[in-house]
Amino acid sequence: MWFVWGFKDWVFSTLAAVAIIAIVIEIAIYFVYKQRSIRLFEKMETPKVTWSFDENFIGAEADTGSSKFKWDIIKKLLAVKKAVMKL
Repeated sequence: MWFVWGFKDWVFSTLAAVAIIAIVIEIAIYFVYKQRSIRLFEKMETPKVTWSFDENFIGAEADTGSSKFKWDIIKKLLAVKKAVMKL
């Protein structure tokens, strides 16, 4: 790039070239990551969740993990919902 601005501005030319190369690399990384994500999303199947209920807990289990909550949390959430609905 020194031939565009002249040999005296070699510092500016070097910085401009490095910036252009960095931008091209970032764009390439974006497209590679995007394509891989799309392929992974297309390979996914319909998620399956197994729910479990008992007197103390409510739970859910899937391929990605599991969670258990006490019924008290659900009761508190419903109480908050009622309070908000009254507003």
